[in-house]
Amino acid sequence: MHFPDADQYKSLLIFNIRHNYYRLIVKVDYRAKILMVKEFLTHKEYTRGGWKQWAR
Repeated sequence: MHFPDADQYKSLLIFNIRHNYYRLIVKVDYRAKILMVKEFLTHKEYTRGGWKQWAR
C-alpha cells in the first residue's frame, strides 16, 4: 500500500495527521492482516521517542 503521509519505522507505520501536528503509531501484522493502534501523539510527544519501544 502507498500512503503519502505515512512513514515506516521497522514494524511500525507512522501516520502524519494535520500537517505533522499529530502522529498515529500503528503496528502492522501483514500475515494476519491486523493493524494494532499503539499510540496517538502530538508532535512534541513524538519527538521524545518513547514510541520506539513498540518497534521490532
